[in-house]
Amino acid sequence: MPHTVHVFGIKPGTRGEEAGYAYPFWEPEPSDGVSDEVYEAWEDRNPIWGLRDDLGLYLDSDFVETHLDSDEFDFWDYLGVYVTDPADIETIRERLSGSHQFVLVFSLALEGAEADFSETEGAWYAGEFPCKFNDYDDGPTPQLQTDDHTGRILIAKRLYAGLVVTAGRYGEVRFWNTQKASSIETVFDHSTSDFVHAVELSADETSLYTSSNEVLNWDLTSWPIESRLVARHGGYQMQDLAILPGKNKLIVACVDKTVGVIDLLTGEEQLLTHDHRVTAVLSLLDGEHFVSVASDTSLDYAALGQEDATTFTVWRTANRQRVREVSLPKPITRLCLLNDGLTILYGTEKGQLVWWDWRASEATRIVSAHDNGWVNIIEQSEFGQLLLTAGDSTAKLWRVDDGQPIATFAGHTDRVLAACFLEDDYLVTGSKDATIRVWQISKQAEVARFTDAPEGRPEIPSYLDDPWEIHAVVADGRTIVAGETSGRVRILKFADNELHLRR
Repeated sequence: MPHTVHVFGIKPGTRGEEAGYAYPFWEPEPSDGVSDEVYEAWEDRNPIWGLRDDLGLYLDSDFVETHLDSDEFDFWDYLGVYVTDPADIETIRERLSGSHQFVLVFSLALEGAEADFSETEGAWYAGEFPCKFNDYDDGPTPQLQTDDHTGRILIAKRLYAGLVVTAGRYGEVRFWNTQKASSIETVFDHSTSDFVHAVELSADETSLYTSSNEVLNWDLTSWPIESRLVARHGGYQMQDLAILPGKNKLIVACVDKTVGVIDLLTGEEQLLTHDHRVTAVLSLLDGEHFVSVASDTSLDYAALGQEDATTFTVWRTANRQRVREVSLPKPITRLCLLNDGLTILYGTEKGQLVWWDWRASEATRIVSAHDNGWVNIIEQSEFGQLLLTAGDSTAKLWRVDDGQPIATFAGHTDRVLAACFLEDDYLVTGSKDATIRVWQISKQAEVARFTDAPEGRPEIPSYLDDPWEIHAVVADGRTIVAGETSGRVRILKFADNELHLRR
């Protein structure tokens, strides 16, 4: 059956702009001591979803998207990925000319039900339009196994020897035994259709925390691995996590303009507020301070004649007070605390690397690292002397102490989306060009490559996702776990200067 999409535009100044209208909103979960009746009433009430209620039909939120048109995100270009007829795009523009926030309800969200949608109290209705729902219809796609992910993998993290976690779209979290090259747990436990944004391992390696529209705690000592809810901010996305060393406190960055400080022993959460969405947090080695980064990416401040709204804040945990707050010259893409405990390294959307002294609140070094945009990866070597970055179509190695470049690893034909150190004298990269490559650092040369993307497959436009591209790589010894856009997990062994596929 051909796919279609229903397009809505939120009416400014109406309840359509309130949380819980365009997309599901969860009220705070009742405390453990409430009666069964109170808890059941909360379950019956949630999620709050005004648009669904106004339309009077069940909607599967996995196939509903909300987007804000801004200088950072061109909604109309994105819509063109799905609605390919320019005349339809123009019709939608005309009918929703007063909107800046949009809702896409794909026909799959209706689960076969007939829909007769119209304008609601909070949203204009542009109509139903033919759409190309699956980006991959024009060419061969990877063959997924039952324990692969069902959507894009964004995170691969080594937890300890023999155990790797992967996470990505649809709230999926999966665990892998690298010695057996197989999954040990398949979990769909985040109640969201969005991505898992961050994973954080406790210092004693017994608990894993993951964030999406909620924070879950995974007990790595139980079998099967069990999870429990730690926090939820009304359905808002929680973008980053950090654990304060020795303090049993979890720091959560949330787009509701708050930082949550959660006591992991009592479960109590205290909220610190920002003026804009919080996108990153980083704990400092003293256990007394942490950093948060907040920005409003929906506005072009230069065009408005205003200063950049990206702020870098140092907090003291004991009294939850701001110690320092400065305005940053560029939006931040990655944060990394260097081993000296004083220097925070961050990447910018302009391809720069910045060494930042958090006590002095000033940049001590700025270098141009990568062309054509974002710094995708920043990783410090085991002993803290080397720094690995990735962006454009290259990976680069730097000396940490003075910021001098050591090597450039060029050869990928598209953006490098993932990179990590491998054992001894090697590193590994994964790219949008669908290849996994191993490089020898001392020789500054590629020594092994793997891809099983078919030769001669149709070229995929840059605005579409290529199912074969590599979004995440992590090494456990000389075993490499890689995640694709398709959701497929590949496990490879690097031996004798060759990559051997194990899964």
